[in-house]
Amino acid sequence: MFNDRYGLTNAVIGMRKTQTRRVEPDTPFENVAEHADSLEYEDGYIVAYSDGKEVGRHKCNYKVGEVVAVAQRYSELYPPEHTITFRNANGINIKARLDQLDGWRNKMYVLSDLMPYRIRITGVKAERIQDISVDDCFKEGIMMEDDGISPSYYFLDCEHNGFVYGRTPQESFQSLINRISGGHLWNNNEWVIAYEFQLVM
Repeated sequence: MFNDRYGLTNAVIGMRKTQTRRVEPDTPFENVAEHADSLEYEDGYIVAYSDGKEVGRHKCNYKVGEVVAVAQRYSELYPPEHTITFRNANGINIKARLDQLDGWRNKMYVLSDLMPYRIRITGVKAERIQDISVDDCFKEGIMMEDDGISPSYYFLDCEHNGFVYGRTPQESFQSLINRISGGHLWNNNEWVIAYEFQLVM
């Protein structure tokens, strides 16, 4: 799921966003990671090393090679009269129009099989949110406008039908993530798992 207010789902579909950072709380690992010499991705885990020895590991929500559906509301993809048959929690097959299902307006409730777009995870790493690089800001969907004098960096705010600008890529990303997370993620400089991905059809 990507945030629609800031156009991130469309940025993924348009292949302009190829990375996402997610909080995956694991306090014991975070305490170890803080003092580790290195953090390496190994087959679904972020492994912390110190003096050449493993000192902790975190199981990631996604692993390299995994393919994940990009969630969109049914109303964005299908006509109201489109019907599907699915099995409910009691194991009973039910036929229903899509506009009668919760997924018509809320993409939290859509079926992944009905989603036309998917992403394949191509890289995983752990870092503090404030350690994001310039390149990764652009991979997160930050855009650049260059008038030949002083470039500016921005992202879309669909609710207000406009752009939000920053002086640097990191400042623009900070503004974006603060709007999405309420400010705590950046301000607390929390540990995140950064997933790099590519769009697959």
